[in-house]
Amino acid sequence: MSHTAEITLGERTGKRVVVVCGECGRPTEHEVLVDVDSYDKTPDDEIRFWDNYLTIQCRGCKTLSFCIESSNTEDINPAGGSTHHDEDFVPRQDSRTPSTARSPLPALGPAKGV
Repeated sequence: MSHTAEITLGERTGKRVVVVCGECGRPTEHEVLVDVDSYDKTPDDEIRFWDNYLTIQCRGCKTLSFCIESSNTEDINPAGGSTHHDEDFVPRQDSRTPSTARSPLPALGPAKGV
């Protein structure tokens, strides 16, 4: 996503979708908690890009997932008009190790120069 992208809230917030849950290991109903749409294009307006970012929650186990849907004008079939789009589901990362930082985060204080 570039700094020129148009960002809007999508229309699927609160709706339900069926996807494979990474925790349940099978297709389950998920609720769309947040839907953000992004639109961008090349400077010459030749290629256009659409990205949708979804935060979803399994209605069974309550696991949160993040989904990115992407498509662009290069994916459009001129003969049939149908498009191809990619969907990537980012699974929860249980394998992450805890921070080994030895010092706590600095305390927040008043802003300097105010």
